[in-house]
Amino acid sequence: MAGIDLPASSDPGEESAAPSFLQTKLEQHGFKAVPRRPCWINRLLPAELIMEIFAYLPTVDDCLSMRVHAKPWDIPIHHTDYVDEDEDEEENEIKILVAQDDCGYGECIAEALFPDGCTKYCSSGHWNYMDVLRVCRFWHSSAESSPHFWAHIPSHSLGMVQRSLKLSGALPLFAVADYDRQWPSELAFTTVLEHLPRICVLDVTYATRPGRSNVRRRRARWHVGEVLKPFRSLPAPRLRVLRLLHWSDKTLDTEYWVEKSFPSLEVLELRGFEIASPCALFVPTLTELILSDCIAPWTSTDQLLRCLSRMPRLRQFNMQGTPLPLDLDHDNFPSPAGHTVPVPLAHLRHLWLDGSFRCINRLLSILGIPAGKTSLYLSFEGGYRHEDHADRQKTHDLISSFPAAMPSGAYFSSIDLDLDFETRFVDLTLSDLVNSSDSPCVDKIQLTIEWNENEDTRARKMIRFLLGMTEPFLASSRQTRLSYSQSGFYTGVNRWLGPEKYISWLEGLTDVSAVRLSNKEGAGTFLEWMMNKWRQGALPFTAPKRLSLCNVDLREKFYATMQHAQPGPDHILYVRLWLYLHHYKPGSLSLMSVLASPRMLAELKRLVHSLDTYNIRRVQERERFEVYRDHSNSSELLFIWEAEGAKGQRHLLRRVDAPRTRMFWEREKTVTKDVEEPSET
Repeated sequence: MAGIDLPASSDPGEESAAPSFLQTKLEQHGFKAVPRRPCWINRLLPAELIMEIFAYLPTVDDCLSMRVHAKPWDIPIHHTDYVDEDEDEEENEIKILVAQDDCGYGECIAEALFPDGCTKYCSSGHWNYMDVLRVCRFWHSSAESSPHFWAHIPSHSLGMVQRSLKLSGALPLFAVADYDRQWPSELAFTTVLEHLPRICVLDVTYATRPGRSNVRRRRARWHVGEVLKPFRSLPAPRLRVLRLLHWSDKTLDTEYWVEKSFPSLEVLELRGFEIASPCALFVPTLTELILSDCIAPWTSTDQLLRCLSRMPRLRQFNMQGTPLPLDLDHDNFPSPAGHTVPVPLAHLRHLWLDGSFRCINRLLSILGIPAGKTSLYLSFEGGYRHEDHADRQKTHDLISSFPAAMPSGAYFSSIDLDLDFETRFVDLTLSDLVNSSDSPCVDKIQLTIEWNENEDTRARKMIRFLLGMTEPFLASSRQTRLSYSQSGFYTGVNRWLGPEKYISWLEGLTDVSAVRLSNKEGAGTFLEWMMNKWRQGALPFTAPKRLSLCNVDLREKFYATMQHAQPGPDHILYVRLWLYLHHYKPGSLSLMSVLASPRMLAELKRLVHSLDTYNIRRVQERERFEVYRDHSNSSELLFIWEAEGAKGQRHLLRRVDAPRTRMFWEREKTVTKDVEEPSET
């Protein structure tokens, strides 16, 4: 790369070697002048390549953060475990997880000294790509000479906005205002909107960021009418992406807009709008149409089909929170006239629908969804009727045909089952596609069922319909990861809805190697079911090699039956886990956001080859757990003690005998009473 002229700012020895008066004064106060060193990046890379690199910097995700770990002298000597009661516990756990995901967490001195020390004493901030202007004059001039660098309007100040509009030349503009990029004033944003003919991306959302559930949604600081006002006086021939979010059902009326065709529009995302008919934004060039929590412009299924038939390139169609046409729920639903049924959607790859059983089943039957290529996100919200068997059968046949239509060797490696008996909610998700071919393939199936207490008598058929659609996937796939979550217990009139039914449905999974249990009820029920299957000699699948527990307290007891019977000491979650580890001997145990005593953690570490802990809160024991090892017959006894009466008196609640070769449960309620607490030695 010889022959490249370096800018004056990067040449070593450019300035005079004679020390200045200021330099002398600095040296007298302990500062040392260091001669300038050559910048090897500037020597090796030509200016054109650096400008090309800078052009991609604004496209980097703004959620990217940098972790600044505390220096040893910034960490207080006296650490406190005081927790602010006003701080949201869920928000604090998210902060801990964010700190663990950032770089340098394993080498953080604060984390090594104190529990959650990195969260308390270290900080993180969003990466600002404009910092490249401060590196050196060569980088500064290179960035100013790159129009692509300034095409993404920075939202730092009004002056920076005006500078960006000037230096970007005639390139298409990217204007984004979301939670991370908050504009300094309404004037700064309207200044950009005056260049609407140049704008290719207009994104005004202020929505919740993905993966940050604790971030509250907030409105923009200016009225949405100011955003839409330029459309009445200016065309938008280059507009390719339009995302608008509003929370007060603002009417979106395009009747008086200058632009009528939007020749370049590909992505349209609207949230919280009442869309007037006709809408000029529904153009044939659309590839993504997302209408969330909106009031759609069509009043009948016929109008919806007419709109979709004009979008042959549509790849994503999302109507979450947007009501489907009312006539889909009528008893005398007419067959669509004047349309090719099913409506061809050959390029559709993602479909989100919310509605009743009848509405979703009928709409799916008249949409030409490519089998095995379209990911489905369907939420059935009650409305189950016996007379709709034909519509349900069409949906069943459509989804059941997906495994056979998928490329050879493609399968889902993960299955998530979430049961919420308190709110009557069931969610089943197939994800983590394994596909060695280049052919398009469905990458996720998510089916959700919700019902109210008046539909308890039909819940059995609803869930049977849900499980029946996914059985072909279990037969043709090799699920290696299972995630199970459960909240509450069902106490309605239909006893078929016990959790044992759902877990028994998982017996068809033969290749499970990792299990994730996400709460107390889910962990207790699943571990108990596995132990019962072992005693019956009918293991559903071989022992998973990795077990993960999340958001549990190992000291708590879980209910043993659906009738909410009072749990005993044998239903302590730690006891169930201890028995499970003795028999199945998984190679790895992972604990995340778990409450456990130091004695519990020490015993678990002894039982497994690898123990991974994340966000562990060490607490005192409610019951005292002691393990006695008999080396003569290779057996172990787990004693469970509960404090009773005067200090030093303990009551033995249960003894568990777990030999290495066989295992049985000691049934007597009390083995010994009023036994003095053994000494710590």
